[in-house]
Amino acid sequence: VKLLSEAEKPVIIAGGGVHISGAYEELLQLAEHLVIPVATTITGKGSIPETHPLSLGVVGLNGRGHANKLVSEADLIFFIGCKAGQFATFNWTLPREDAKIIHMDIDPKEMGRNFRTDVKIPCDVKLGLRMLNDALKERVEKRKLEGSEVVERIRKAYQEWWSTVEEKVNSDASPMKPQRLVKEISEFLGEDDIFVSDAAYQAGWSACYLTLKRSGRSYITNRGLAGIGYGLPAAIGVQVAARDRHVIAITGDGSFGYTVGEMESCIRHNLPITLIIFNNQCFGWIKWAQKLFYCDKCISVDFAQTDFVKIAEGYGWKGMRIERPDEVRDALKEAKESGKPTLIDARIDFFEAPVIPYAEEARKRGIC
Repeated sequence: VKLLSEAEKPVIIAGGGVHISGAYEELLQLAEHLVIPVATTITGKGSIPETHPLSLGVVGLNGRGHANKLVSEADLIFFIGCKAGQFATFNWTLPREDAKIIHMDIDPKEMGRNFRTDVKIPCDVKLGLRMLNDALKERVEKRKLEGSEVVERIRKAYQEWWSTVEEKVNSDASPMKPQRLVKEISEFLGEDDIFVSDAAYQAGWSACYLTLKRSGRSYITNRGLAGIGYGLPAAIGVQVAARDRHVIAITGDGSFGYTVGEMESCIRHNLPITLIIFNNQCFGWIKWAQKLFYCDKCISVDFAQTDFVKIAEGYGWKGMRIERPDEVRDALKEAKESGKPTLIDARIDFFEAPVIPYAEEARKRGIC
C-alpha cells in the first residue's frame, strides 16, 4: 500500500491471471482508487475495457507505442497475474532498471524470475486484489479520475502514438493494410462476440489494433506457446462452449494450412464460425526475420496462389474474397447473418510488420 500510494508514475501490467481469476472488478477498483494506468499483456487483453481512460492497451513487442512509453517512464510497475515475459517487457527492457516492482501471481516461481522484485504477493489475483483494495480504502483517500494529470498524460501519449500509425490504420490501399483490416473487424465486433486469434502476426495486429469495449475473456489467443494453426481449432472450442455467441476468428494463410481439415468438424457440428484469413501468400513472421537478419535470403516461406474460397465451398462452408477495406464490414455482416461457417479470404499487404523491432529495422532500410 505504501509503495503504490507514494509512487509518482505507477503503471499496472495485467496478465492472463486476471482472466483466470475473474478479477475484473477488483482490478478496475484498484486502478480507479489510485488513478493508475493499466497496460495488459496479450493474454491479459480485456482485463480492463480498452475504452477506459486509464487503459493503455497491450504493452510490449506487439503493443501500442504509448503503452511502452508510459511503462518506460514508470517509477513503479505492478505485475498482476502475469509472467513478465519477453513480449510484454519488450525483450526484458521494460520496466526501467530503477523502477520499484510489485508482483502478484498465484505461482510463486514466477515472481522474481525475470526482474528484481521489491514485493512478492503469492496469491489468487481476485482474492489478493480484494484484500489490497480493502486496505487502500482504510488508508488512502480515493483520488479524482476525471480531469486528472494522469488521464491527460495518457491522452497526450496516445495522440502522439496515434499520429504515427493513423495513416495506415485508415489506409484505403489494396491489398489491405492489416492495421486497417483489424480496425474494420474491431468496429464490427459486438460486445457479446468472441474474437479468436491465431498466433504469429495475426496476434500482433489484433493485440495492438483491436479495441475491446468491455472487460472479460472475449479475446482468445495462444500467445504463451504461440503455435501456429491454433486459430480454427480454438474457434471450434469457443463456439462449442458458447453456442449463443458469435465467434470471429483470424488466421494466416500459413497457419490455416496446419488445421484446414477441421473445417469438416464445423459442418458436422453446425458451428457458424466466421474465419478470416490474413492472406499475404507467405509465412509472414519467418519471412520478415529472413529478410532482416539473413541478408534477404528467403527460403521455404512463400506460397503459390491458393483459392481458399473453393476450399471453403468444398467443405460446405460459405466462402468470400475481399481485397478492399470497404468490403470488410459487408462481408462480416453477410457471414454472421448466413448462420453458416464462413471463410473470408482477405488479401493483405506483406510489407507491414506488427513486431516493433522488425518494423523499426524495416523503416531504417526503406522496406516499409
